[in-house]
Amino acid sequence: MALVSSGHVKTVQQIMEQLEASSTPQAQAAYLAELRASVRQYEERYEMPSERIHDAIDAGELIEDLDVGHWIFQCDLLHDLLQSVEEK
Repeated sequence: MALVSSGHVKTVQQIMEQLEASSTPQAQAAYLAELRASVRQYEERYEMPSERIHDAIDAGELIEDLDVGHWIFQCDLLHDLLQSVEEK
């Protein structure tokens, strides 16, 4: 399974803070919609749900290249942003 680096966590936190500090609720909603659409495009391209990424990598069904790494990052970011919104 791919590991999450401390750099990734810091980047996600920075994005979340910037989004919260500089955006209106409408802009935040638009950003989340764009992020969801991007994740959906990856799911369609690779013909699998995002929840399977790590299992597919572990099973050798998916190569963790730059494109897949970007997909993982966007999934994690979306998850973290949604969790942040729910906590409010």
